[in-house]
Amino acid sequence: MPIQTLLTVEEFEQLPKDGYANYELVDGELVKTSSGTFTHNRMRDKMVGRFDRFLSNNPLGAAVGEVDVRTGPRSVRKPDVSFWRREKLAQFDRNKVPVTVPPDIAAEVISATELATDVNDKVLEYLDAGVCEVWLVFMTSGEIHVRRSSNSIRVWRAGEELQSEMLPGFSLPLEELFREASL
Repeated sequence: MPIQTLLTVEEFEQLPKDGYANYELVDGELVKTSSGTFTHNRMRDKMVGRFDRFLSNNPLGAAVGEVDVRTGPRSVRKPDVSFWRREKLAQFDRNKVPVTVPPDIAAEVISATELATDVNDKVLEYLDAGVCEVWLVFMTSGEIHVRRSSNSIRVWRAGEELQSEMLPGFSLPLEELFREASL
């Protein structure tokens, strides 16, 4: 029986990025991630664009797509979209990965092939790491489920405008977002 060697976050950081760019570290194990479909990536980019437009007039923080974030002593995840409030941005080196401070919002665009147990495990990992809100974007149903660190869950549907405690004044019209992402 082969012996499995678990990696630390520090060992994961040292792996060559050209061969391991599409990997996450989950409880010490390397897990290959998909590169995302055209629609998946378009949704991610549209969401980052919505954050950027709002934040250009409301300098509350910064949002990025797909950056390595340390979520535990042996875990590094890559949320599709991450947002950090301004006061948190000063707490980490923005030129180094993985980011060592959990984002305030971590958003995941959920594909039809993802298992519910895997998605739930990832949500719990984000919340345990200190993420305040986890947004699960379901393209097929046109919904965004928001899980908060307070254990509350809110489902936003077409015709509604998602709002967040992390972004006072931010409003995301779902119907418009899903329409733009599907073009």
